[in-house]
Amino acid sequence: MERPATTQPRFPRLVRRVEPHHAPGQLEYVRIAVFLAILTALEVIVYYPGWPKTPKIVLFVILAAVKFATVAAFFMHLKFDGRLLAIVFSTGMALAGSAFLVAIVTIHAMN
Repeated sequence: MERPATTQPRFPRLVRRVEPHHAPGQLEYVRIAVFLAILTALEVIVYYPGWPKTPKIVLFVILAAVKFATVAAFFMHLKFDGRLLAIVFSTGMALAGSAFLVAIVTIHAMN
């Protein structure tokens, strides 16, 4: 017995991926690589001046977050996946970051 053809998509709209023609081409990936190289150069530049420790750490965390977001969006294809998958991933990362921050503050308070 054959199954009737349905016009309803298999996955909800929030989970479905966009059409493949929206994926970046080689030039876009080269631009991303150049952007990541510039961020890495900024990290090296920030490391060497005799700045106080706290501003350096803040800048490193910001640069690392930007690099992570760029890699996650393009190379993990989160930018092209459904919104629900991006929300699930972002929520997990935010919870992990919060747990890490609580652990660091707790360890610092114990010393």
